[in-house]
Amino acid sequence: MIRGKHSLLIVLIFIISGVIVSPGYTQLQIADPGISIDQEKIAANQDNYPQMECWAQAGVRGGIPFLNSFSTTKIIEAGTSADINAALTELNASLKDGEMGLLILRNGEYDLQSEVTMKSNVSILGETRDGVVCTINFLDGFGFHFRDGVEKSGMYRLTIQGGWGEPKYDWNYSIPENDEMPNNGNISVKFTRSTDCWLDKINIYNSGRDPMRCDASHTTFRDLKVKGAHRKAGGAQGYFFIQDGDNLITGCEMTHLRHISLQGGGVEYNVVYDNDFYQEVSFHTGDDGNNLIEANRITLPEDMPPVESGGPYLETNTNAPNYFAIMGPWSIIHEVSANPNFLFNNRCLQLNHDFGSKTPWSDPNKVYSGPIKIGRNPDDHINNFPVLADNAPVGNTLYAISGANPPAVSGLNKSPKVQFLQPLDTEIRQGSIMLVELDVEDDFGVGQVSLYVDDVPIGTRTDAPFIWHDESILNGLDMGSHQLRAVVIDDDGLETERLMNFEITDSSNAPSQYTETFSNMVLDGWGTETFQGDDNWIWNVNGKGINGDIEGRGVYFHKQVTGITSSTFQGGITRLSVECLNKFNGNERTVELYVNDALVKTHTQTGQDQKYTVDVDDLNIEGDFSIQIRNASSTSDPDDRRTVSFDNISWTTLGNAQNAAPVLSFGTPIKGKSLQENELLEVEVFAYDDENIAKVELFLNDQLISADNEAPYFWGTDVVGLQNLVKGDNILKAIAYDNESLSSQRQVTVFYAVNEAPVIRFISPVNGAKMKSITSVDIEVTDDIGLSKTELYLNDQLISTKSDAPFGWSPSETFEELSSLTQDTYMIKVMAEDVSGKRTESQIIVTLNEPPTINVISPTSGSVFDNGSAINLNISVMDDFSEIKQVELFLDDVLIDEKTTAPFSWDSQDQLTALLALEPGVYTLKVIATDLEELSSTASVVFEVNRVILGNETLNKDVLVFPNPVDNVLRIQASGSAPFQFVLYDVFGKELVRSSTEGLETNINMSVYKPGLYYLHLTNSVVDKTFKVFRKN
Repeated sequence: MIRGKHSLLIVLIFIISGVIVSPGYTQLQIADPGISIDQEKIAANQDNYPQMECWAQAGVRGGIPFLNSFSTTKIIEAGTSADINAALTELNASLKDGEMGLLILRNGEYDLQSEVTMKSNVSILGETRDGVVCTINFLDGFGFHFRDGVEKSGMYRLTIQGGWGEPKYDWNYSIPENDEMPNNGNISVKFTRSTDCWLDKINIYNSGRDPMRCDASHTTFRDLKVKGAHRKAGGAQGYFFIQDGDNLITGCEMTHLRHISLQGGGVEYNVVYDNDFYQEVSFHTGDDGNNLIEANRITLPEDMPPVESGGPYLETNTNAPNYFAIMGPWSIIHEVSANPNFLFNNRCLQLNHDFGSKTPWSDPNKVYSGPIKIGRNPDDHINNFPVLADNAPVGNTLYAISGANPPAVSGLNKSPKVQFLQPLDTEIRQGSIMLVELDVEDDFGVGQVSLYVDDVPIGTRTDAPFIWHDESILNGLDMGSHQLRAVVIDDDGLETERLMNFEITDSSNAPSQYTETFSNMVLDGWGTETFQGDDNWIWNVNGKGINGDIEGRGVYFHKQVTGITSSTFQGGITRLSVECLNKFNGNERTVELYVNDALVKTHTQTGQDQKYTVDVDDLNIEGDFSIQIRNASSTSDPDDRRTVSFDNISWTTLGNAQNAAPVLSFGTPIKGKSLQENELLEVEVFAYDDENIAKVELFLNDQLISADNEAPYFWGTDVVGLQNLVKGDNILKAIAYDNESLSSQRQVTVFYAVNEAPVIRFISPVNGAKMKSITSVDIEVTDDIGLSKTELYLNDQLISTKSDAPFGWSPSETFEELSSLTQDTYMIKVMAEDVSGKRTESQIIVTLNEPPTINVISPTSGSVFDNGSAINLNISVMDDFSEIKQVELFLDDVLIDEKTTAPFSWDSQDQLTALLALEPGVYTLKVIATDLEELSSTASVVFEVNRVILGNETLNKDVLVFPNPVDNVLRIQASGSAPFQFVLYDVFGKELVRSSTEGLETNINMSVYKPGLYYLHLTNSVVDKTFKVFRKN
């Protein structure tokens, strides 16, 4: 069977073309196929820079494939990581040797609950870069993984984001809090020993641990936008991490990471070329050297560390770490590169500190190399990449490639960028409307944009939008190959050219032939059945299913019974036929063919069991149609059924001109349009079709605003819904429908800048603070469009006014009105007004507080105690707000007790071990009391402990008490005066032991008592005496 495939091919071409390059584009970008190695430059620099041969081969060998080079495609709608993995596996399994597959993700949200595992020779393409959003919603592992052995696989044009919102901290401030999600080990994209893989036009936002790790070779990272990670503390967190050799990073923007790092063994011959980095690039530790950093713009913003004060959070004001634009190792645990790395023609700008030059390593006539040491201080970092050569290399580049356009940046400006937004397709049907739209960007402004087709000028534009649509030459091209050429010249005279090859094709569908074989029919015996035929058409049968009469399945039909009827087919019909066989006798049969219930053929046939064909080949019926075959035989004999067997119904479609989808673009607003607050939005859309535009719908942030049925398609400031702009980015989308309901859509982003009122931030003091005194304030005032005036008040008394920057107040500014304040509660207020007249007032309440009061009654300074004697305490602490945080007690600066809850005092019931059995000497007892506002006071007393001479004690010649001082056992011996009684007391008079002797010797176990002084009372009929016993430590 022959079946038409033209419409399917057109759909696929439309989807994959977009703004990604194809073989129709030449001299597009670095890393495209066709970029060659400039052997002349390599040879000219061989003696000084032999590494250039390897640098020129960095990245994907042969370039990132054009989309037209993919032989097989598959499309899926928004879904999950499981859906993507299933589609990748299916696509990979379908490929033959040498084929490459492309999985196309339609715009929408993709929920990643597990790793997406890339396959060799299979790549992923998003419908649009911002429209396809893959959100990672799992911890640990990898969002997308190019595993060991994967080759020739990549990703184009989509967004990957962590599902945890934006990180709290923009930068690494060398604080533990930088590890915002300690349990999140997810890496957004991981390359593990893969080869010749790539990321192209990919956004990576709000990663968990790292946005990317590349432990692989010959990988290309082109036109990435990378921002933010939730983990930026120590231990390799928050890295855009190159961990192997021969990789290429070009055309990327990165910021808010801990490091862009080339690090570790095997990291050699990587090229970092023509990027915009808003943070440093680091050779962090132990790379093999011979890496190239060329033609980049590396800016360290003002808010990047070191931050001493004024940071977004108090804890970030660490004044660390010291980031420099290009860095080597910065810790003694790191290693210096094994060989030098090379820096050339970069523009470095350090706005974050005043160490050394603001623009280091930026002389376009010098080559720098390093690092040469571990950076332990600012001077080490400043001098870590010394000048290697005082003149530029031959050819003014170390990256020796040719064919790339634009060339390397030079100085502050770089060549303009241009790409074709439309046409989307490289195959355009003859007679359809051709619309050309260019996206043009330049640092300093576009001078003019010229368009040519087959080198014939189409027109020149000097202002956006850069659109051509109604030029007769564009819409009158002959069938065959053609070329568009766009030439952009910027205000600085730099020029960029971009080409697009396309083909004008036949606008008609060729006729297609179909045959119904009845192979799907189940009917066996007489009856009726509705079944789905060979080409998914629906058939209704009234007859008898049979096998083998003509070719496999067939149907018997009796006379005057409708045999078989089709559903509605499309494409018109020019020929219809059916194979027949007369059964059971040779009497005359009549077979009728109908199209759209109209008789188009009658055929009579005699004879038995001989196949014959009934056909008609001049129908030329257009549009939709249905088929009917009837056995119309007749006879008066009721037993003569005149049965006919039918099989193999065939028909040929008429073929028709294909309808093309509309083309459209935004006339206004243009890409990148910004509106200020209260500025109204107008929208104009250009929409064209080869037949008729039925309507154009306009959406704002996915809400339908209006639909217009006639040109011009313009919505003015009176359209209420069009003014419902939100702060920041707003998405305008237009959808055009033609008279056959084919549609196309375009969108543009409009930024709405809402003027916010000034923001006042009290850094010190803060609201509710209680302080001993105040002489200055630390207050920050900011505004999105600029301040005109700020005022500082004390209890509604104006004490300072500022009309020039800085508009805040720093601790270096003192005010007599503040320094003379007495203990009381006060209001400090700030009023700020911006240049548009918007005002903000903010106030705090502060209280002047006295530190706690300490009263030491006992011991008093000058007190003298016998060693072993009790040192009774009587100390109390009070606070004017009863807000004591802690009270600490020190003996000779050693903390011996602490109280954090009331009562904040010590008395004679507090027996502190540290004060028992003190050795003779002079001691200082100190009390430090701190309140909740960290106000503290101190009180000290000095006392002395005297030595008491002790020894073996005797009551008379018959009783002996020893040893004294005692360790563990105190012995009492008697020779003739027994019996006697004894009582042992502690220094507080508490009775510990009471007993009497029954023999000549008694022992007292002293090991159960604390070291210190005790009293032993001995009595009998003759003696009554108490004396001291000292228990040693």
